[in-house]
Amino acid sequence: AVAVTAGAQAGSLTSVLSYDIGQLSSLSYSNLPTTEAINTTVFGFEFGIIQVSSAARLGDTAMEASEWVSESAIFCHVGIGLSGSLRIAVTTGVQVGTVTETVSYLLPLLSSALDGANRPTFGLSNSTLAGSNVGVGDYTAGVRLGVTACEATEWVSDEEVTCISAAGVHGTKRVVVTAGIGAGTITETVSYDATAPATVSNRAITNIITILQLGGLGEADYTGA
Repeated sequence: AVAVTAGAQAGSLTSVLSYDIGQLSSLSYSNLPTTEAINTTVFGFEFGIIQVSSAARLGDTAMEASEWVSESAIFCHVGIGLSGSLRIAVTTGVQVGTVTETVSYLLPLLSSALDGANRPTFGLSNSTLAGSNVGVGDYTAGVRLGVTACEATEWVSDEEVTCISAAGVHGTKRVVVTAGIGAGTITETVSYDATAPATVSNRAITNIITILQLGGLGEADYTGA
């Protein structure tokens, strides 16, 4: 509000004047690790020439610590997390400045299947997937082989996830691990066992069905020919 005094009388006008809102431009780190808290600096301008209760948030989570450095920089301590692109908000006094999609946590990264790449065509099988950036806790981790979700998934560590995959018949598949809202993939790393002929029963008379004893045809009729 703006007030003008004339003698013993005063007149005022509200919502007519304001200070510029803090503007954010970048961070010293744009990709954050999933396993440790780090220090970073938020750059911009209009943060004030003194510390006026400056605070910063990453997404909906407050920074573990915020410290005003200058009119164009705020020092922050960022906690561990797991997510895609996040906005940053800086509060100066009662005003809030934001910038979107400027920082993110590292996506899950898969490297291999520790217990072999071949899956049987019948029954369930356990798989252990190795990688990194799965998170320091169970952030709703999920695994898919191709487009099919595993029947069960268990987070083990930031570098390991186990899953139970169902029977199937297919060639080489990609594996997708979801942690939080981020997904990491690796291609051509898992496949189901190929069909393996064993014996053929010979028939002397034509028009009699030849019986093939095979392996790897699957538990159901997968358009076998």
